[in-house]
Amino acid sequence: MTKRILIACVAILGLSSRLAADCGLRPPTCDALARATLVFYGEVLESTFHPNNVGPNEASIDGRQDVRFNVLRAFKGAQKGTFSGIFNFTEDSIRFRRGSRILVYATQRDGRWQTACSRSKEMLTRESALMDELTQLDACPSQERR
Repeated sequence: MTKRILIACVAILGLSSRLAADCGLRPPTCDALARATLVFYGEVLESTFHPNNVGPNEASIDGRQDVRFNVLRAFKGAQKGTFSGIFNFTEDSIRFRRGSRILVYATQRDGRWQTACSRSKEMLTRESALMDELTQLDACPSQERR
């Protein structure tokens, strides 16, 4: 019994360290703002997922999402109001679901937005962590917004 528990613990630790190693630690708020080309808080109005085709009768969990947002707070690369974009989706990316409120940090590559391994996350409107992060973004120096 003890041996099974030990094996399970080792497996869990190995998996969690592999997952953490994929993206590493999230950068501080102002560093993430400086690195990203698009940062805003908004509500997902529409989202359509298009999986990558990997062969006949097969689809990948990776793909792209066509997303339309209502930008509620714009920090970099967007303005308040409607924003539409194509986002790559991988296991490390955020999934955009209609009606969700998202704090988006993205960079652009090959005409698509990337959120993998960023500070992007779904936020609840009244969640104190959201207010803390929005306050931190407001306090970032102006050169981070370029």
